[in-house]
Amino acid sequence: MSKISPLILSLFYEINTLKSKLKDEMSCEEINLSDTISSILSKIVEGRNLGKLDSDTNNNLLLEVLIINLQHRLFTLAQHCLDSMERPFTDVDFEFRIKFAEADLSVKKLGKDEQSFKKSALNVRIKGITTCQDALVASLKECNSSTIQSGCITLWNLCLPMLQPNLRNQIDDSLKLIATALEDLQSMLVLLRCQVHVELAKCYKDQERLIEALENFSKALNLDPNGQYKETIIYNMKCIDLKTNLYKKPESIEEKAGFLLEQAKAARNAKAKLQPLLLKVGEYLAPNTFNWGIKELSENSMNCSSFIVLRDKNKKKKKYSALIPL
Repeated sequence: MSKISPLILSLFYEINTLKSKLKDEMSCEEINLSDTISSILSKIVEGRNLGKLDSDTNNNLLLEVLIINLQHRLFTLAQHCLDSMERPFTDVDFEFRIKFAEADLSVKKLGKDEQSFKKSALNVRIKGITTCQDALVASLKECNSSTIQSGCITLWNLCLPMLQPNLRNQIDDSLKLIATALEDLQSMLVLLRCQVHVELAKCYKDQERLIEALENFSKALNLDPNGQYKETIIYNMKCIDLKTNLYKKPESIEEKAGFLLEQAKAARNAKAKLQPLLLKVGEYLAPNTFNWGIKELSENSMNCSSFIVLRDKNKKKKKYSALIPL
């Protein structure tokens, strides 16, 4: 059995110690992260130049540091890690992990515009999603489960800002790929699988692919570990049920309001139809308060359409947190 050199042991120790400190908020505040990582990178490059690190060890150490840089948004150092790797790679799994990281970095380099909905920023994000998606498709045939799950997490993180109602239909193929890949692996990332099925079902619902939407909502319900999405899932399933069963009358007040809201969504481009539907929803959900409000508006000669507040398209509503690739 070959000995592991003191330099390799020292570098892995430094990297793992840094990871441990970064998990501790108190210790994290005491670290000058950029300087610490620069020091580690210098030792790796020096070890490689002196022949003390072979190609695979050099690349594995750089990957560990690269992941830290991506998590903490140190993009220049992340690019330095990529540039310092020795290519071509001999390990297939390693090669795909780098492809996922490169796609992630290409979007993170947008900096303050990363979460922006400007056309230029969206084009960069969509390109990154496409690159990651293509790599994930290829990895399904060649890589182990850990690498595939890492690719799924990266692709999901890239898709997060695109989950807006007016954007999510551009990523339905990506969501389907993630859902299928994790399902085939019987992945233990249960919460992620639940979230992906919820968002994929919403895409199908928008496209009137109601059977597929229902199937994905049902899968999400079975995967929901703590029941945190149960209310949303059941509400959407009831709405689809009412749509598909035309002769079934809504029973509860909430179902009646939900049924009218679905009609309102379909009529959102026809203002003449939209306003009466929304007024009726208000009467169902808060009859006394709503009618009093409308009366007050009428007495002040205000157009009751001003009572409807539309959500700003650019307002960020963060439902899910980004995950750390495995």
